[in-house]
Amino acid sequence: MLNNLLQKYFGLGIFFIIFLALIFPYTAVSLHPLAIVFLFLLMLLNSANIDWLKFKNILKNPLKIIFANFILFVVSPLIIFLFAKSLLDDNQYIYGAVFSALTPAAIVAPFFTRILKGNKELSYSILLSSMIISPLVIPLMLKIFVGSLIPVSAMLLFKDILLIVPLPLVIGFLIWKYLPKLNTKISNNGAILNFVFLGTLIFILFGVSFNKFNFNHTNNILLTKLLFLAFVQDFAIIILWGFIANKFKNKEDSIALVLSISMKNIAIAGGILLLHDPKAALAPAIGFIAHAFLFTPFIIKKLINDLNKSNSHPNNPNVI
Repeated sequence: MLNNLLQKYFGLGIFFIIFLALIFPYTAVSLHPLAIVFLFLLMLLNSANIDWLKFKNILKNPLKIIFANFILFVVSPLIIFLFAKSLLDDNQYIYGAVFSALTPAAIVAPFFTRILKGNKELSYSILLSSMIISPLVIPLMLKIFVGSLIPVSAMLLFKDILLIVPLPLVIGFLIWKYLPKLNTKISNNGAILNFVFLGTLIFILFGVSFNKFNFNHTNNILLTKLLFLAFVQDFAIIILWGFIANKFKNKEDSIALVLSISMKNIAIAGGILLLHDPKAALAPAIGFIAHAFLFTPFIIKKLINDLNKSNSHPNNPNVI
């Protein structure tokens, strides 16, 4: 019952987590060193839910994966950069907003793809590939967009990604192959486990950000602009690129593409910026508010269904 409830109202639970982080920021600060652990657990959770027989077939056709990564690391950040440059005066806030837009696909994207009956293996392929190339792509694109390299070496970031990608990938495969009963339990309780791990991550990162910033002295107009950028990143892009993704004749692939492109792992940007540029970290922290809406299945399902109805081309030969 709880699992089904969380599937329908996942985002509302995230709102509650944000509220707790604002009330107990010092608790979040004390848990900050554990953030990487919860990232690892989220990755392991999704690794155990992959049908590895289908996963091999997906990798044989990388066109859709390349397409998704191009939007993730070029188109999406370009849109956010243009909006940020027109709305914000402070380069640090622009930097934080662009960094958020440059993050790879969210670890929970395959989970939501499965809920909406999409191709979770394709979503996982997009997630995995975007995580692997992000240490190289993020510094380069930040240099192009904001003229400043990420304030941590690409090698250090790559080491973190190595920890949260290959190891849980291997463990997840072993669970799928040798522990089918455990794999079934993980799948049946996916919403609860995702909520616990992701909620704890958001509690840590939002609480730490709140503790470092005095929101009473932050311009309310600035906060409104940052929140607007967050909604543009999460929802405007899903609408714009939903039209393109819908050209794929396989509806399951279309859903996987739309969700994986729109759901970004802004926790990565928030965690790194909190260590190296706390002022810029305000952008990804505010982004979790928009994420609370995006991570609500009935909202995203309605949006995607509306796109499918308005952009259905059953006789269109130009589909992939």
